[in-house]
Amino acid sequence: MMTICTFNARTLASEASIEDLMVQARKIKYDIIGLTEMRRHRPLNAIFGIGEELFLEPAIVEELVELMPSSTRT
Repeated sequence: MMTICTFNARTLASEASIEDLMVQARKIKYDIIGLTEMRRHRPLNAIFGIGEELFLEPAIVEELVELMPSSTRT
């Protein structure tokens, strides 16, 4: 089973905000982080000290064919 973490990023323009994302994400168990409202316009590939890798590619949104949100919450 894969666990996906969603994060409302608002902006990941600064290194401090990227570090904050990783600090918050470490508090939960996840396999993939899905970012929303991302305002970063250039790619990023960062590897953190404990082996976590963060890869952001803004252009990938143009490649998205279909999104099927699902929720078990009522």
